Amino acid sequence: MLMMIASSSSSSSSSSSPPSGFMWKIKETAANGLVKCIQVNHFPSYVASRHPKNWGFIMQSCWVLLTSFPMPAQGHDELLDDNKLAVSVDDQLDEVQRYNYGFAPVG
Repeated sequence: MLMMIASSSSSSSSSSSPPSGFMWKIKETAANGLVKCIQVNHFPSYVASRHPKNWGFIMQSCWVLLTSFPMPAQGHDELLDDNKLAVSVDDQLDEVQRYNYGFAPVG
């Protein structure tokens, strides 16, 4: 359930562009070209997926949860509860330690 954001090489400017000063890098893609993992600056990577009920996009790391749909109040969507999310600190421990010690991300 990770490969859900389409990779595009088109360069169009829109209000949904990342804030200046943030460096976005596709870290991992699937054979079909869909993005699985995105590196933003030196933070732990965001893992991309889709919500199985509303089909909205989700990007999560061990520290952050971003949704393309209005975030429901805590406890209103069990799939977004901390214990149900796919990414934990243990999964990204190397990236967390590299960030905390000021090292550049690998790759």
